[in-house]
Amino acid sequence: MTIVHILLGVCLLSLGIAGIASNWYAVLDFVGVVIPLIMLFVGVLSVLAGFNVRK
Repeated sequence: MTIVHILLGVCLLSLGIAGIASNWYAVLDFVGVVIPLIMLFVGVLSVLAGFNVRK
């Protein structure tokens, strides 16, 4: 089953790269939304970790 998983992974990677190459403008819009959300999540985790250490 391992070789099947590897082949499936390679096929999905190639389809993903082809999709990104053909719709790069949509990927930029997606990244423009996801990066601030990740920054917000990391900021909240940092503040919560600081409160946890302070106790």
